[in-house]
Amino acid sequence: MAEHAAISSADILKKFAQNVTNPSTKERLESLNDVALCSSKQDLPENAVKGILKYLVQSVGAYQDAKSRRAVLKIIQILTKAFPAVVVKNTAIVLSSKSSLQTNVVNASHSLSGESLYALAWICVVLKEIYRNKAQVPSDDIKQLVSVQCGFVYGALAAGNKYISKAVYKKMVHVFKSGDKVPEEYGQMLQNVEPSMFVLSAASVLMKYLYNKRNQDLITKLKGPFLEIFVKHLLGSRTKPQIQLLVSCKDILRHCSHDDMKGQILPAAQKSMLRNPEVILESVDYLMSGLSLDLGQYVTDLSKIIGSQFGSKEENTRQEAAHAFKSLAEQCSDHEAVEKIVTHLFAVLNGSEGKLSMADQRISVLQAIGNVSKNAVSGANTLQNLSTNVSENFLTLLQSEVHEGTLVHALQMLSLWCTKFYTCVPDKLILWFKKALSLKTSTSAVRNAYLQCMNAAFQGDTIPQAVDLIPMLIQTVTKASGQANQSNIVAEGVTASCLLVKLSLVDIQAESKMGPFWSVVLDAQKQLFINDKFLSQVGDDVLMNVVTLSERLILEYPQKMTEKISKPYYGALIYCLTHKSRPVRHHTELTIKRLLSLLGGTSISLALIAECEELLSNQKFIEPELFDTEKESTVEQLKYIKPIILTRAVMTVSYVEKADVKDAEAIAKASLVPAHHPCIVYENKDTWTEIVAKLKLDCKNFVRKHLSECLKFVMTGKDLSESSKNAFSCLVRIAPDIVLPPMIQYVSRLLGNAELTVITREEYGIFLTPSGELFDKSMLEKFEKNDDSKQANIKRENKLYSYAEQMAEIELRKELDKKKGRSVKETKPKLTKKQEEMLEAQREKESKIRSRLTELNQELCCGCQILEAALAGDKQSLCRYMKDLCKLIVPLLQSPLAAPQVSQVFLDLGQASFDDVQL
Repeated sequence: MAEHAAISSADILKKFAQNVTNPSTKERLESLNDVALCSSKQDLPENAVKGILKYLVQSVGAYQDAKSRRAVLKIIQILTKAFPAVVVKNTAIVLSSKSSLQTNVVNASHSLSGESLYALAWICVVLKEIYRNKAQVPSDDIKQLVSVQCGFVYGALAAGNKYISKAVYKKMVHVFKSGDKVPEEYGQMLQNVEPSMFVLSAASVLMKYLYNKRNQDLITKLKGPFLEIFVKHLLGSRTKPQIQLLVSCKDILRHCSHDDMKGQILPAAQKSMLRNPEVILESVDYLMSGLSLDLGQYVTDLSKIIGSQFGSKEENTRQEAAHAFKSLAEQCSDHEAVEKIVTHLFAVLNGSEGKLSMADQRISVLQAIGNVSKNAVSGANTLQNLSTNVSENFLTLLQSEVHEGTLVHALQMLSLWCTKFYTCVPDKLILWFKKALSLKTSTSAVRNAYLQCMNAAFQGDTIPQAVDLIPMLIQTVTKASGQANQSNIVAEGVTASCLLVKLSLVDIQAESKMGPFWSVVLDAQKQLFINDKFLSQVGDDVLMNVVTLSERLILEYPQKMTEKISKPYYGALIYCLTHKSRPVRHHTELTIKRLLSLLGGTSISLALIAECEELLSNQKFIEPELFDTEKESTVEQLKYIKPIILTRAVMTVSYVEKADVKDAEAIAKASLVPAHHPCIVYENKDTWTEIVAKLKLDCKNFVRKHLSECLKFVMTGKDLSESSKNAFSCLVRIAPDIVLPPMIQYVSRLLGNAELTVITREEYGIFLTPSGELFDKSMLEKFEKNDDSKQANIKRENKLYSYAEQMAEIELRKELDKKKGRSVKETKPKLTKKQEEMLEAQREKESKIRSRLTELNQELCCGCQILEAALAGDKQSLCRYMKDLCKLIVPLLQSPLAAPQVSQVFLDLGQASFDDVQL
């Protein structure tokens, strides 16, 4: 028996070696399950265990199904329980090469991180069994396994996928929970493995677990060694660390104290920045954002080492430096510290760290100054004083700067600080606004930037200060109206209008000066700021201003915004909601949500849905995978909107929070057809049902209550659009018992028309003949045959040939030209008045037949399309009416007009009724 068992085990392992990479999941699972049974035997040789692990490692990256992966982990668990020492040692050996590969990957993909997660699960199973059963395993072997595990933790986190990151934490927690002393033992093991930056990934997961468990004693104990690894191997790295590694280190850095910052981190950062600034700058950025300390006392030291990088010729280094100042400011709550940062940056701009000869270098410093506005300083008065001081520094720059790009960027950064004027706008700044707009050296882009800055400065309590600027702003709008073809000038008008709308609410005197402004904004014919040509020419900032202007007008002036005037503004909102630029779409989406959340949101929603439907009617469906930007024309590229963008737009405009039942039903009815446009159905066929659910309505009850209105768009007797067919399919799918009975009656009336069965082939031929042409040409041929004008007055070309031979040659030439595809000039026969009357009577007769058949064909198409749509919605429910439908369809199979369409419907019905029949 023992010999038989040994032979049986050998056969199982041999079969397993052959099937471990078998593409057949069924055969693979059979072999894995057999190995699992075999592995539970205590007398399994050590070499057999090694062989199983050696072959199982091939599953990493090869097995994509959950069943196979679970089967592998089950084998690992059984083997670890039976042979802990062997499994720990050999698992580290077989996975070490793959772990090393993960640490060398620069840009990890989702699939590669998934492979790391699977390998990590393998190691976690081994460690969990070791710690749970307190198995006797050499500490060096465990240390080697933990070292390999660190590589896989890093690899799994490298892609930055939040679901994989959550899975990593979950699997590691299972290990930590396998014993009371496990977190401490694991932390000690991390200190003992060969130190590298990749150890920090596993250390961060451990520190996150301890933080969630509020184990402060162990955190304090482990923090020092982990910080030492961070300082030595990450801040001291000669290669640029991966971003996800820097992100994960925040779970270690959050526990740092000021003593740690002064004693370890800051000196190491200063030293590294002197040696490899372009390598370590990003690490310093993430270091500051990961700390939970107020960095006010360190701003002088940090500003110096970061600010010196603006002289770099590498754009990426300058961008990292600018972002690092944002991280520094976010950790400063002291206004004096923030002011020190700004003062230092303006000094850098003026050449304290070396002359900045390139415009891009100066722009990077300005970007940093703007980023510092994202500081943690609180208090309205404090921020007011701080922003005032910063604006004075900007004024000095604005008065001397001549480069257009630098000026525009400086004004954009000043705008960020202007939003912090809570009590008043400095008089110096207002005076400069007046002067700067009238300077001859100010270009259109610069003037628009100034206007944008004014919009940021004058808000809330500071708006009345801008009353003196009204004449200048109205002049800007009037100038835009006079130069409607200049998009940059019109853009200035849009920005000025945003401020004028706010000013018109200040007092009656301000409103009385707004006549020229309202005449431009409310001109529904000219549509200065919202015409398609202008919207397609301007940039993102201007489009956002158009959205802001539209919001103000719709909200604040409903009495002025009549249906005719407001329609183009709603159209502009839909244009921006479906724009290619994500910031524009996001800004518009937030604006529309605000509009719909207020009183009267339903009417706005219905108007936006109508505009959305108009946009969709001109939208051609092209699958995103098949849309070739290189082959398509520029016009087509501008018109094309991705299905996901259209779907989100329809969802956005169709949701009114806290709408009553009547309003919700009105929105549901209006959105039924637009939500079933082919583009939207391609992205999400359940878009409409999701809209109805968000409106807190029951789909079936809604269809029952509004059946006639829901079916109105189908019962047209004409050719149906794809949107209508998709919408009807959805209704059938939701409530077949409610929708189908009236529709079967309607289809019976369309297809049961007796005229369809008596159509002759001659009438069908007339129907196919284009309008204005004769189908029956016998009369015309007869007239041509009797016409002698073609043969009259033909000059004789050669005396050697007779007249008859010459005519025969002419006919032969015509025949040859026709065969070669050459155009042959046909001379129309000269008809008598009576002949023309006879032909006109024939044309009129055929025209009446064509009109009658066209109408019949429209009804026929409508009936057939309704049946096809019903089949797509719920074929089983439609097949219950098979008997009635056959009575309608079979007679039509003999009709030359109806047969081509009803035959396909008949075949589809047969396929739906008899699943085993392949047609």
